[in-house]
Amino acid sequence: DALPICQPKTASFTMRGLTLLVCLLPCLAYGAPPPEPRVPESLDPTPYSVTDAEIKSLSEQLYAADENKFHSGDIVLNLQHRVSSADAEMGTGQDYASQKLFSYVNEKNLSARPTFARLMSLLDNYNRMTGTAEAVPSVEIQEQDAFLNEIFATRVISQLYNFFHVKGIYTSQADRKST
Repeated sequence: DALPICQPKTASFTMRGLTLLVCLLPCLAYGAPPPEPRVPESLDPTPYSVTDAEIKSLSEQLYAADENKFHSGDIVLNLQHRVSSADAEMGTGQDYASQKLFSYVNEKNLSARPTFARLMSLLDNYNRMTGTAEAVPSVEIQEQDAFLNEIFATRVISQLYNFFHVKGIYTSQADRKST
């Protein structure tokens, strides 16, 4: 039941890892099980592997360590339509929800959390139209660095780093941000 963990080979590994973490945040925030990983059979096994039990244990530890997670009443979801797993796998792109997902968000609590505040400052930095060249002023680079520094200061990332360190993916603290 071991799943491969890819060895970081480029500087974009941190952003890919962060992207994966952000994608899994709903699972961590609501206690939902993470999606089943799909590993193509054509991939050669890597020297790094992790079991399903380790992933489950890690996700529970990360959830418990998250000091920035919302609490009951901070958000109210407007769940309008449940898509079956068969529909989701077909990927029709059909949006069955006619209303917004969030019917209430406690914005005061949201902006009081340092990681969310830093994330919110990034939202105006990107052009929503794909294929359009973007100028990246130094202030936006500073906002990105501040967000990453805030994320790296959390207990969640510290525990995630420790897991990767035990698995031999990171060999030192210096590897943590350089990859």
